[in-house]
Amino acid sequence: MNIESFLCDGYCIVVIRDVTLDKDLVEKQKKFVSNISHELKSPLTAILGFLQILKEEKEYNQVILNYMESETIKLKDLVLDILEVSKLQSYELKLQKKTINLSWLLLKICDENINLKASKFNISINTNIQDGISLIADEDKISQAIVNLLDNAIKYSNPHNQINVLLYKNFNQEILIEVKDSGIGIPENEVCYIFDRFYRAKNALSIGGNGLGLTIFKEIIEMHGGRIEVASKVGQGSTFTIILPQENLAGESESC
Repeated sequence: MNIESFLCDGYCIVVIRDVTLDKDLVEKQKKFVSNISHELKSPLTAILGFLQILKEEKEYNQVILNYMESETIKLKDLVLDILEVSKLQSYELKLQKKTINLSWLLLKICDENINLKASKFNISINTNIQDGISLIADEDKISQAIVNLLDNAIKYSNPHNQINVLLYKNFNQEILIEVKDSGIGIPENEVCYIFDRFYRAKNALSIGGNGLGLTIFKEIIEMHGGRIEVASKVGQGSTFTIILPQENLAGESESC
C-alpha cells in the first residue's frame, strides 16, 4: 500500500494506492527475463562450443553439424513461441472469426496431423466426435490450440498408450473437447502452474519442450470465451477439457 498526501486549497488530500499489482507485474517480468535467458543460453552455448571445435579442426563433422542444426531449430521454435505469447497477451492479435464446422476440423486435425505423429511413438488416437457441431471462431487459432494440446498428450504418453479425443455438447449446450491420455500425469500441487510461461512439471523435465505450448493453448481458448478444466494423476494420465460457449451462429462476426 502506497500512501501520499498533499495540500490543496487549504485541505489535506490523502491518496492511497494499492501497488500490489505493480509489484506482481515487476516480479513476473523478472521471472520471465530469467526464464528466457536460461532457455536461450543453453542452446546458444552448445552451438558456439561446437562452432569453435569445427573452427579448430578445420573440417566438417556430420554429427556436430546435425546437433547444431537441432539446437538451431529449437531456438527458432522458442523465438516463434515467445512472439506468439507476446502477441496473444498484449491483445495485438485480432481474431478472424467465422462459422466453422468444429466436428470436421477436429477429425481433420486427428487424421491428417496427429495420427501420423502419434504412430511414430506407437501411440493410437481414438476419436468419438459428435457430428454437426459448429462454432464461431478463428479457425487457424482454434486449430493451433487443439494441435498444441494433442502434441502435449503425445509427448507425455508412453509407447503403446491410447489418447482419446471427444467432442460433444453438455446440457447447457456448451461445446466440450476432451483429450484423455494415460501418460505420466501431473503432480496435484503443480496443476495450477502448468499454463504459466516456461513452467514444466518436475516429472517432465527430462522430456523435451520449452514450456510455452500450454500457455499459447490457454490464451487462445480464453480469447474465444472458453475455459479449461484439468484432471490428472501421476502415473495414470491427464484429461484436459476445453469448454467453449455456443454462440448465436446467426450473429457471426468476421473479426474481434
